Amino acid sequence: MNAGDTLLLMSQVCESTTVAICCAGSRRAVERVRIQIAGGGIPGVCGTPASTTVIAFPPRDETYEFRLQLEDFYKTDLGRATVKTVVDAEGDVVWIQEYVRYRLNGCTHDQSIDKVNQQIDGRGIPAMCE
Repeated sequence: MNAGDTLLLMSQVCESTTVAICCAGSRRAVERVRIQIAGGGIPGVCGTPASTTVIAFPPRDETYEFRLQLEDFYKTDLGRATVKTVVDAEGDVVWIQEYVRYRLNGCTHDQSIDKVNQQIDGRGIPAMCE
């Protein structure tokens, strides 16, 4: 599984439900993503946040654990070969999760990239967009 696969999966999850990634650490959410990967369609949502709230994301360690489970699923169940990338799995998870968090909370693509790059550069965690 490479970074593109991860981003595509996270995008599919976000398109099907704005909170599926928020429960990525739960067995229910993991199983829902596996169903999608296996071609079983898009399962129902885990829940719907109030429209006036900021969408909370799981801790990075839970998303990283989920990423490792996806690696294993792609390798073991789907028979995919390992793909080389310059971004390690943890960096892949952390920065894509931050990008998606900004997008789901109202930032544009360019704003989200800028905010993630600020974090990578060590300039703190920027606020959500207005």
